[in-house]
Amino acid sequence: DRGDTWQQTDAGISEKYTSALRFDRAASNVVLAGTLAGIYRSADGGRSWSRVSDARYVTDMQQSAADPDLWVASLHDGGLLISRDGGAMFRNSTGAINNEELYGVALDPTNARRMAVAGFEAGVRVSTDGGETWTNRSQGLPMCTALTVVTNPPANPGPCAYEVVFDPQRPGTLIAATVESGIFESTDTGRTWRYIGMDGSVVYDLVYATAPR
Repeated sequence: DRGDTWQQTDAGISEKYTSALRFDRAASNVVLAGTLAGIYRSADGGRSWSRVSDARYVTDMQQSAADPDLWVASLHDGGLLISRDGGAMFRNSTGAINNEELYGVALDPTNARRMAVAGFEAGVRVSTDGGETWTNRSQGLPMCTALTVVTNPPANPGPCAYEVVFDPQRPGTLIAATVESGIFESTDTGRTWRYIGMDGSVVYDLVYATAPR
């Protein structure tokens, strides 16, 4: 009823902390939840849940607009999970990305094989082969100078990126939010960056909103 009333619908979820919640765009009543205890999937609109991955501390989760069967989830404890069957089963991405503490993941809405991740020490990494290999695209992003939100700041801090998104209307354009150093834009998939504002802010989420016609 558009948020007027609410019901608790977490039966089967062992640890309630949930940082990512997504409705499947292609399958009615399918919902995925990224929690402290893994990824849970519901096929009945959230009335009941089953765990499809026990990887802990999911930080972000996205479904591909180009391929609705493709789901990707980032992990605080390191790595990226990929599902190619509508979220029924997840596996770890390959390569060094599995050792990185990640907070954001983005899928190119025009190309299912192109994706990006963001993390404190990882900065921004881009894959053009569906998550098999990754390229560091952090050059041009500022190194962390203010780490007020980091409990244990690294000795040699990286760009400290927290969120990254693809522009759905401009192919190859990325927007990345850093920790207290502002938001940056790249029009060449992360090869170069320019500052576009909000210095000093801690941005946890970026969402593109299309204006009504």
